[in-house]
Amino acid sequence: MRNRNPFAASLGLVLAGLLGSCDSGGSSTGSNGSSNNSCTSAYSGSGSALDTNTHGVPWKGGIGYGKLTDCRDSQSYRTVTIGTQTWMAQNLNYKVDSSWCYAGMADSCKKYGRLYYWAATMGVDTSYNHNLWSGTLPHQGVCPGGWHVPSEAEWGTLTKNVDSATSGTKLKSTSGWYTNTGTDDYGFRVLPAGYR
Repeated sequence: MRNRNPFAASLGLVLAGLLGSCDSGGSSTGSNGSSNNSCTSAYSGSGSALDTNTHGVPWKGGIGYGKLTDCRDSQSYRTVTIGTQTWMAQNLNYKVDSSWCYAGMADSCKKYGRLYYWAATMGVDTSYNHNLWSGTLPHQGVCPGGWHVPSEAEWGTLTKNVDSATSGTKLKSTSGWYTNTGTDDYGFRVLPAGYR
C-alpha cells in the first residue's frame, strides 16, 4: 500500500489506522450518499456517557463523543468531531474476507479493530492489493453505511485542524504505546493496531 499521508506516516501506522478512521464526510448525520450496504448505520451526535476505559485504554474526558452503530453486525463505535469533520474514534472491527485480528487473537480485534488488506478496505478486487487502484475517494469500501474511507484531502484537513506539526502526538492515545505516547487532545485515540 502506498502511503502519502503525512499523518499516518508520522505515526508509523498501517492498515488498521486507515480503517479506524472512516469519515462521515463532515456531516453531523454521518450521511455521505450512496451505500453498498443493504442497511443504514445509526449515528447519534450526542455525547453519551460510554465507558471511560475500553480494553485498558482510557477515553479523553471532556470530549462530546457521538455513537455509530453498524447495522451490518450491530457493533457500536465512538465518533468524534474535529473541526467540521466527524471521524470514528475506534478502529473498525467488521469482519470481511482478507481481514484479521493482530496475532490471530480475538481480543486484539476487540481492542484494536481488524486489520485489512487494501482491496478489502476499498471493497475492490484483490488484484488491487498489488496493482494501482485508479478509483476516486471518498469511497465507502468496508466502512459502515453513510461513512467512507477518507481521502488524502480529508486527512490533510484533519492534520491542519490539530496543528499538522504535532498532529501525530495530539491524536495518539495516552496509553498502549511502547514509546512516544500521545496526548489525545481531541479524543481521536489512535492505537498501535499492528501489521501483518
